[in-house]
Amino acid sequence: MAGKADFMKREPELEEKIVERKPPVAYDKVEKVAERKSSEKAATNIQSYQGVVDNCSKLNVREKPSIDAKVLTILNKGDKIQINSENDGWYSVVYKGVSGFCMKEYINKKEV
Repeated sequence: MAGKADFMKREPELEEKIVERKPPVAYDKVEKVAERKSSEKAATNIQSYQGVVDNCSKLNVREKPSIDAKVLTILNKGDKIQINSENDGWYSVVYKGVSGFCMKEYINKKEV
């Protein structure tokens, strides 16, 4: 009986150890978080530009850099916008809190 009693005493200790175990670290998630933080830091170092709608009377701000993308708002000639980046003939812009994309050929860009 002494052997059986010893076994029963140890069982709760084992259960506690199992409960206390922590899940393994997901290293791929840690790396992704580190990559995201470094890309956010890099994004804050990008030079900001101001643009003016210059070469047309109306200009669409689109959801994606594509002429098939949804139109978010329409700019008028002379409207001032913030330019965040440039890619393949499109500017990533912000106008009155709306972020979207405009074709670069219709915007006169100036460094701020």
